[in-house]
Amino acid sequence: MRISLQWVAPTRWFFRMIKGADAALENMKKEMQARPTEKLVDHLRKKIKILQAVGYNSIEAEDWEVATSGEEMSKLESLLLDKNRKMEHEVTQLKVKLSERTSSLESAEAKIEELTARINEQQKLVQKLEEDILKGYGSKDKKGTAFEEWDLSEPRGMDNTEARSITVIFFFQFVA
Repeated sequence: MRISLQWVAPTRWFFRMIKGADAALENMKKEMQARPTEKLVDHLRKKIKILQAVGYNSIEAEDWEVATSGEEMSKLESLLLDKNRKMEHEVTQLKVKLSERTSSLESAEAKIEELTARINEQQKLVQKLEEDILKGYGSKDKKGTAFEEWDLSEPRGMDNTEARSITVIFFFQFVA
């Protein structure tokens, strides 16, 4: 049997195409073997969800069940998750304490401002009283001294020191 020359060129071309397709198929097989399997991808997704739960606490309860279903968490993952929860609890407690201390500080600062204003007011009153007393002593228009206008007679039933104490107490209560 003789092969006609008209079919030789297309046959060679066809065999080259088959060789090229076989080479491409081999390359695809190697690439597919290098890629992760579906099971490995699922496993890595679960690991990512667990790491998110540990690192950012960004996983919801139902996602957590999906992430850990079908396989046990490793002891390290469990320890990390517990440690993360404890630290979050501590952070929450510290935030509450900070909030309490901040409000306590603010109220103390407000009290300080109030007391400072009161002290300043009382100092002004004392200064005015001292100026008024000095004016009273220096006045020549008055017929008597300032003490002559005051009734310093002893009250009935009290000795002189008790009356003076009451006068001083009354004076300081009036000023305050």
